[in-house]
Amino acid sequence: NEAENALFKALEMDENNSEILYKLGFCFHREGNIQEAEKYCIKALEINPEHDRALALSGKIKFEKEDFEGAAAEFIKAVNLSKEMPYLYFNAAECFYKLGRLQRSMEFYEKTLECCPEHFEALLNYAVCLLKSGQYKDALNKARKARMINSNSEKAALIYALGCLKCGIYSSALDKADMLLNKNSENDAAKLIKAAVLAEIKNHQQAVSVLDLCSEKTKNSDIYNFLSYKVYSSLASENPLQYNNGMLGFYSEKIKGIDLELMKKSGLISYITEQ
Repeated sequence: NEAENALFKALEMDENNSEILYKLGFCFHREGNIQEAEKYCIKALEINPEHDRALALSGKIKFEKEDFEGAAAEFIKAVNLSKEMPYLYFNAAECFYKLGRLQRSMEFYEKTLECCPEHFEALLNYAVCLLKSGQYKDALNKARKARMINSNSEKAALIYALGCLKCGIYSSALDKADMLLNKNSENDAAKLIKAAVLAEIKNHQQAVSVLDLCSEKTKNSDIYNFLSYKVYSSLASENPLQYNNGMLGFYSEKIKGIDLELMKKSGLISYITEQ
């Protein structure tokens, strides 16, 4: 295109101009030509290792290639060189989240929110990390703030409902799950949260009924099998003659090999974020 042609002509006159090389990399990246984008980005950084926008672009390319460690390093270098790109804190946080380094991820979500207090995705993803880390009250607060910014977000409502469940605020968790199901009766994540709440308040029969409404795909998930086992175990302990039967044995087999403590702690949030 015209822009690229002009940049190539300029590069012929000054082949060591890092700004021109960066701009070519940017153009190729915008077109989806990752290989060419990376080539010109590398050349720009060879000439000027502190070119902040080239570092940011390099980080984006590495992220797209699933080199999250390398991407995080590039984003951090770039934001340290230029405070005009605070969104790079969020990008770094996303890299650390992908790497499973939740504490490091939360540090960068915090930095993002210091610059942009109403950054919806940072608040929501921070809440997810907090839930996975067992910091339930802080997670609920972050989810509440996210919902204030975007009350139409289904994911924010799910995370808020889960935060309520984890904090023992069962009526609110149940209300939010029912609200989501009224909007979309096929919302399996809301069904799982509702079933988990019903199990906590010992309404096990209704929990079974809610679980039965889940899709076949969800019924093959670890969290579904874990919740079903939990519910049928409780029913069997309450009424051994009626419930110490095939269903309990069936789900006992299903949960073999599952880390039950991990499933209890983060099974629901993992299911929500993977949808």
